Amino acid sequence: MPIDWTRYPPTWFTKIRPAILRRAGQRIDTATGLIVRQARCEWCQVENGSTRRGTRIILTIAHLGAPVATGTGWQIGNPHDKFDIRADNLCCLCQRCHLFYDLPDHMQHAAEGRARKRQKAGQLALFEVDVPPAYLRRAPGEGMEPGWLRAWYGGTTLCASAEALWNGGAYCA
Repeated sequence: MPIDWTRYPPTWFTKIRPAILRRAGQRIDTATGLIVRQARCEWCQVENGSTRRGTRIILTIAHLGAPVATGTGWQIGNPHDKFDIRADNLCCLCQRCHLFYDLPDHMQHAAEGRARKRQKAGQLALFEVDVPPAYLRRAPGEGMEPGWLRAWYGGTTLCASAEALWNGGAYCA
């Protein structure tokens, strides 16, 4: 599905995305405008443009849905709000880490699609259940347990950002 860039702030490509890539280690030669050092995934440290198992790595900017201070406490952030451009809400991730983070949303959308197909085919729903969006059901770090994710990466230690996410602390500081 193509990206709807109208859902993003007008400065996304000129200021916001470059700032997040700079935080992830990308360096650009000011004289030539060429990339001197590629950015790395803030969780697994894989370099942008490298290959993993024959697949080229492309870094993306993830909207984490970091909690928002309201003045009277904290409110759950919305990872689908593309205009929430706070630094602690954005994180530079490779495709695999981004998909792992969004896994509860992908699972929910797949289940909704299957239910629509069953309903269209004439199957009635057994129960009428109003399920909240995945990001409201997920506590910070839930669904990304350090044990299985570390096992996936071969037992390597991930960066402090991922550890902070699992512990409910600051996101991608």
